[in-house]
Amino acid sequence: MLIKRKHFMATKTRDVKKLTRSALSILGICTAAIAPAAFASDSLLVEKTVTLKFRLSELNTEGGDYKIYAKMKKRASSVCRADSSTLRYLGQSKKECNDDLMDKFVKSANIDALTTIHLSQKPVIKTAKLALN
Repeated sequence: MLIKRKHFMATKTRDVKKLTRSALSILGICTAAIAPAAFASDSLLVEKTVTLKFRLSELNTEGGDYKIYAKMKKRASSVCRADSSTLRYLGQSKKECNDDLMDKFVKSANIDALTTIHLSQKPVIKTAKLALN
């Protein structure tokens, strides 16, 4: 009588398959948990509206236009100081932020006296032409 013994590698391959599946599932869970933290926060990319209120009657007083301009500068610097994380994200300095906000404030106000003061505060950039030999 011939006895056939059944020796299969199936049990060991099943263990390897189970181990592989569990390792991949753990890797997937870890990747899913880490991936959202790797992306930039959407709150940095939200457009913010900065408002500044002043009375037009203040312009008629002596030195009122300079007071309003100083109020604009103070508001711009406080906004840029408070939003330093966005500045770091955009790679912008506080001075650049102040300059941008002041340009927007003066443009949106559309008052000639404030525009004149603003243009006189900006540094004049001189360009030089160089000849190439």
